[in-house]
Amino acid sequence: TRRSSDLHQATASLNGELDLTTVELLSLALQRADLQPNGGKLVIDAAGLTYIDHRALLRLAENTRHAQATVVLRTAWPGAAPLVELLDLQDVRVEPPE
Repeated sequence: TRRSSDLHQATASLNGELDLTTVELLSLALQRADLQPNGGKLVIDAAGLTYIDHRALLRLAENTRHAQATVVLRTAWPGAAPLVELLDLQDVRVEPPE
C-alpha cells in the first residue's frame, strides 16, 4: 500500500490478488498505513487489482467503519462491484480507475 492525501481524500494503492492467503497482510497494511479519511472517504487506487474476494472486501469495510468513512475502491476488476452488492456493503463503493 502507498499513502498520499490531498484536501478531499486519503489514498492507498492495492495491486495483485486479495484472497484468503493475503487478507491478514491486507489488515496489517491498513493498520500500518493508518489512513485517515478526508471528506468522509478513503479512496483506494486498485487499478492493478486482479482479484479480491469477499473476505478482503469485508475487511476493508470493517476497517473504514471504525474510521466512519466510505471506501471508494477504484478498480477495473469486474467482480468487485457484484460482490459489494451481494454482501450489501454500504460503506464500500466501486468506481472505475481514473
